[in-house]
Amino acid sequence: MSSPTGPPPTPDRPRPVRYCGRDFTAADLDTIRQLIAAFPQASRAELSRQVATRLGWRGPGGAPKAMSCRVAMLRMEADGRLRLPAPRGRRPHPRPYTPGTPATDPGWLHVGTTQGRGKLDRDHTARLPPKDIYLYPLTEDCRTRLTS
Repeated sequence: MSSPTGPPPTPDRPRPVRYCGRDFTAADLDTIRQLIAAFPQASRAELSRQVATRLGWRGPGGAPKAMSCRVAMLRMEADGRLRLPAPRGRRPHPRPYTPGTPATDPGWLHVGTTQGRGKLDRDHTARLPPKDIYLYPLTEDCRTRLTS
């Protein structure tokens, strides 16, 4: 009699293991190990896309479930079933200059105060504490640009 996850395990065919809602057979694990060995310079993201495509692990829209595959592979590694390449450092993203807060940066301009009504106000009554509104000028002539 077969179990819900397939035929009963035998010495040459162990029971599948479940990760992220998918059963992985010994053949699936061998396929993952072969892909890792074939592409040693690939990132974990690239490997998860390859594995999801090769194993036919797709979402309802038909796209490979690469993120679920990556999580499953990380859990497999934690369980000692495979060895992933070392994680790569994150690529630096250029961040725009963010000025300090109005309390720490004198460049902020106080332009007003809220009425304390909030965006969901329907009764035209103040139910929230008023808050100060500050702007950080990006040009020296910001006041003339805003008022003209």
